[in-house]
Amino acid sequence: MTEPAGTDADERSLRFFADLPVLATADATFDTSRYRPAPDDWVLVVTDIVGSTQAVAAGQHKTVNFVAAMAIAALKNLCAPTSLPFLFGGDGSVVMVPPRFAEAARLALARVRGFALRECGLQLRVGAVPVGLLRGFGCDVLVGRFEPSPGNSFGVFLGGG
Repeated sequence: MTEPAGTDADERSLRFFADLPVLATADATFDTSRYRPAPDDWVLVVTDIVGSTQAVAAGQHKTVNFVAAMAIAALKNLCAPTSLPFLFGGDGSVVMVPPRFAEAARLALARVRGFALRECGLQLRVGAVPVGLLRGFGCDVLVGRFEPSPGNSFGVFLGGG
């Protein structure tokens, strides 16, 4: 049974990423003992811009990056002040969202998709799945917190999920 919002378990869940050990150097990201299993009820979100290679070749590099970053910004703003693991990939992203924000995240990402197509002419694919469902298929999700400079944390992911 899931505990109601505002409980100690919910607050601990919201602190998942903030409480991970800091990986301060790029070399430290290879120390898999410092990664932790993602909570089953967090949602793993993956975005990707369709045809990004062609868009970049056509001179839209900044627009591609902007759209990819919009998805991250939308989720970080939605979930603030909760610290989220995220990874920017230039033409897409990976972000994890606590369950309390899952439905609102879907709406925010739908808005980003609409903006990307309407204003930038780019199609943004979005996938979102609870971590527990991935584990049910035998795929794990492990998360590390890479912090190359104080207060500037990024998520790093392992496990095939």
